[in-house]
Amino acid sequence: MLMPKLTLTISCTLLCTALFAQQKGTFTDTRDGKTYKTVKIGEQVWMAENLNYKVKGSKCYGEGRIIYKFIESDEIELSDAEIQANCEKYGSLYDFETAKKVCPKGWNLPSPDEWDILFRYADTTSYTDDDAHNNYDKKIVGKFLKTTSGWNDYEDYDDKGEIKSGNGEDRYGFSALPGGRNSLRGHSRDIGDRGHWWTSSIYYPSLYIHRNYMNYDYNDVIVLFDGPPDKDLYSVRCLQTNTQPQKIIPPACPANDQQKGTFTDARDGKEYKTVKICEQTWMSENLNYEAEGSKCFGEGGKIFNSKTKKDDITLSKAEIQANCKKYGRMYNWETAMKVCPDGWHLPSNAEWDKLYRFADGTSGTKRPYMSKTAGKFLKAKSGWKSEDGKSGNGEDKYGFSALPGGLGNSDGSFADFGAYWWSSSRYAYQRSIQHRSGYAYWKSGGSNQSLSVRCIQD
Repeated sequence: MLMPKLTLTISCTLLCTALFAQQKGTFTDTRDGKTYKTVKIGEQVWMAENLNYKVKGSKCYGEGRIIYKFIESDEIELSDAEIQANCEKYGSLYDFETAKKVCPKGWNLPSPDEWDILFRYADTTSYTDDDAHNNYDKKIVGKFLKTTSGWNDYEDYDDKGEIKSGNGEDRYGFSALPGGRNSLRGHSRDIGDRGHWWTSSIYYPSLYIHRNYMNYDYNDVIVLFDGPPDKDLYSVRCLQTNTQPQKIIPPACPANDQQKGTFTDARDGKEYKTVKICEQTWMSENLNYEAEGSKCFGEGGKIFNSKTKKDDITLSKAEIQANCKKYGRMYNWETAMKVCPDGWHLPSNAEWDKLYRFADGTSGTKRPYMSKTAGKFLKAKSGWKSEDGKSGNGEDKYGFSALPGGLGNSDGSFADFGAYWWSSSRYAYQRSIQHRSGYAYWKSGGSNQSLSVRCIQD
């Protein structure tokens, strides 16, 4: 069995010698006897067709549903023969729970990391540091993965006055087709325009390639970061499983002995606790420097009440000032970029990743990194809400002492769901830890919110 190594560094030699090499083959699913085309792309082996295994939780495009062509009033119903033809051409569509376990033995539903490896190979990019990742997007990779026919044309014209084609180049034999999606809300749509595929992650569950939609570039691959997954039915593209165990190697850092200290901000005389974690020295408190573009939690707005689902809590001036003292001030991103004192700076994605990896004892190349356990080790031992009868407090293993300072929304309201900090990197602005789990998260976008700042020493 071929055993692809999961790596994001692609050598020039590999790209130059194997750019269009397509090691094609076939795979027969013993469950129903269907044979699928396969293709080796880089060091990964993919099915070159969407899965079409019939199981509870799967449907063909249009099955039992009305199709919306463009708007909801433009409805089309398919015959049984047309519905079955869609399965033959585009594969079956699956709900998320079914998708996670439907690939045959020896194959798996790809993770976001595994999709990312494909995308980077296909558009010949790779990264080894934070800046390289921030400059990466997926604006051309769709063109290289889409089939050379089967995609709808644009409703637009090129410079020569000709209708633009939505077809791709299919450089690598991935042969992505626009199979659309079925919705449990009562319709099917997007066939001919978009292909939708599941990933195995509940936090980044799906992605799509499309020919044209509103103002999007037709060669994009859009990764949908919102989770948990909705109830739509998407395609499944299986990847041959890497059966070689991955070794977990602790980061190369000196043994942590919590080298604690203090730092006094000369601008206002405030003193902050500090702690050395791995090779990094962090403030072990959130910044509380008053600057334009900053506020205390609750200042000038109402707080979201998780019980009533409304922004209906207003704090007194004393309570607002107490929040600044305990949790630090909250900053918009532009202010956060320049608010740390001399000798300190807003952490980059790479620096946050290093902290997460040290805290949970792992290493790797995926950036930005989300950890399942780092939050537990970085959270303070008290001050976190309990949820479902379980304490939200952490172990504060390294003296980072994360507290749930909440966030300020763009409309002026506030939410107290957990701890939220800015990073200096545009690809993933936000880092967070929440009450309900030991996860340490990242999130892209949202530069108009107000979040905490945790400074790191230069």
